[in-house]
Amino acid sequence: MSPRVFTVALGLLLAATPGFAQDIQSLIDNGHLRRALAATNALPHNALAAYYRSQIALNLPDQAADALADAQTSVSLEPNNADFQCNLAQSAGARAQNAGTFERIKLLRIIHAASDKGLQLDPKNITCLQLMMNLYQYAPSLLGGDKKKAIETANHILSIDQVKGNLALAGLADDNKQPAVADAYRVKAAVSSGDTFPAHVQLGRQYLRAKDFTHAESEARTALTQRPGNFMPYLLLAQALGGQDKWAAVETTLTDGKKAVPDNLSPFYGVARDLLLQNKELPRAERYLREYLAATPELGQYPLSAAHWRLGLVLEKQNRKPEALRELQEAVREDPKLEAAKKDLDRLSKG
Repeated sequence: MSPRVFTVALGLLLAATPGFAQDIQSLIDNGHLRRALAATNALPHNALAAYYRSQIALNLPDQAADALADAQTSVSLEPNNADFQCNLAQSAGARAQNAGTFERIKLLRIIHAASDKGLQLDPKNITCLQLMMNLYQYAPSLLGGDKKKAIETANHILSIDQVKGNLALAGLADDNKQPAVADAYRVKAAVSSGDTFPAHVQLGRQYLRAKDFTHAESEARTALTQRPGNFMPYLLLAQALGGQDKWAAVETTLTDGKKAVPDNLSPFYGVARDLLLQNKELPRAERYLREYLAATPELGQYPLSAAHWRLGLVLEKQNRKPEALRELQEAVREDPKLEAAKKDLDRLSKG
């Protein structure tokens, strides 16, 4: 059997295997995009494969156009699939964020049409309802914007899914400059029935921003018990512990995270960045950045250029100018558009 025939046969077999599609979706939901892409590439070139490629692209920077193209392919092949229609609306929304005025109007029409179709097929589709809520919240009134309808839609989501509904209401409260109200909705989401992982992650981030490291640690630990194969709880927990100078616990968390999620070492980068910004524990920050640089970054996570840039700044603060210059040069070589690194390289070269 030729390699190509074998690949096609394998894809057909996997596509017919119960749970395989759910496995790919779980990989996407938990940030394992490189593995999800490999699994998707093993599928036949059908609507489901196009849908997954679109979902993966939505999680990557500057790939909204690819996400939209794949979403359109999936809908053209299976127009009566609610998830595919709602993904089309979501992809059009992502594309609209950086589109010109005329293209944005066209994309808003796609969002409307695909969301309407998706909700006709599945009136309780949360993705479509969230998109309609965002459309009402952010679009001009001439193009369907209506903040009252946004709140009504969020409450409708609440009637279907308490966690996602409370988080939707929290997002609207944030937009309306009501942080206390938003936090109250997040707390409600965290104690609701259902998958509360997103609520604990949001609360953990919120507590980190407020430098409430004790509560951030608590939320991160709860999230970790729910999804030990997701990198985010390890990142939040390590940052919360670092904020309390619990360095032995930080080391344990990072080690556990590397074992559980070896394809995503972002927790090392996140803690190192915090240390650099706080100008403390610089040898530790250097070690964490070198750990991150020793692996291939997960798709959509911090690029190597950013890690080289941060490492250059850490080395500069330790008065190791020649090494710092080499790291900054490598950052610019990796990404010539990384303006912050270019400025620091120019500054340090002249200093």
